[in-house]
Amino acid sequence: MGTLLTGLDWSIFFQPAFDGSGTYLRFLLVGLEWTLLLSITAWILAFVVGSIVGVLRTLPGKLLPGLGAAYVAQNLLFQGLRVGKLTLFPQAAQELHADTTRRFTRK
Repeated sequence: MGTLLTGLDWSIFFQPAFDGSGTYLRFLLVGLEWTLLLSITAWILAFVVGSIVGVLRTLPGKLLPGLGAAYVAQNLLFQGLRVGKLTLFPQAAQELHADTTRRFTRK
């Protein structure tokens, strides 16, 4: 374990980034900041929407509970289709991976 960590060049984090806006460590910290901010925002939004849909499904009558049930059903349907497509058609998953790799790989 010690030889693996000692063989790495840790000075790369303190070198200027390719665009000159700071160091690579700063890039990593800004990326972490955005990841946490986006994750917290998504959690809050999901909590609010889920709470509203949950309340809609418990109201008396037919219209509002029907809207809540329709929202839940369409989510289950489209999530199932996406996962099912990648599971049943591994070629689609491979093409998606290849396309993503091609887009985000430096040339």
